[in-house]
Amino acid sequence: MATPPRLIVTGELYHIYNRGIRKQPIFQEKKEYIRFLRNFEDLILEHLVSVFAYCLMKNHFHFLVRQDIDGAISHLFSRLCNSQAKYFNIKYELVGPLFQGRFKAKLVDKDAYFLHLTRYIHLNPAEMSPTSDKRTINRFIEHYPWSSYRDYLDPSTAAFTKVQEAYKTLMPFKTPDHYRSFVSDGIRKIPTEISHLIFE
Repeated sequence: MATPPRLIVTGELYHIYNRGIRKQPIFQEKKEYIRFLRNFEDLILEHLVSVFAYCLMKNHFHFLVRQDIDGAISHLFSRLCNSQAKYFNIKYELVGPLFQGRFKAKLVDKDAYFLHLTRYIHLNPAEMSPTSDKRTINRFIEHYPWSSYRDYLDPSTAAFTKVQEAYKTLMPFKTPDHYRSFVSDGIRKIPTEISHLIFE
């Protein structure tokens, strides 16, 4: 039976995520993260999707995006996941699916939801921190290379993330320092704050 189409509304924000089948890696080396992001950036231009936050982890990814033309999100992420699966299987001489299924898309329908979701996404690398010390975690996530958090702390570095738009229209925080404090305050809150966002 064919998978039924999902309704994704143009002009709305969505949390897009997926992970490796059986929680297995979807990235093994630095150059694979780089390839994935370059591919993603090329597809943005083709499919007209606005990106507000992202994070790539070893066995999953998160994106916070807005669909700017009909069908853009479905086409972009289907192509992105299929490309990664083909590349990964050829490189490592594997067969079968790389992801646990098609990507998930959850509507972000409130400004507060948007704000807390950006924090959740940017705090994902905290689980990889070498210690549980808050200052160490802060330093670790600020230097994590596969996340848009650094774009939020220095918007001039953003390649495709709409950080300026986020600060101007979607966030109560108008400076990177305010946002940094907000993210830092969430280090111990995230497990319960929006636990319904964790993979089903």
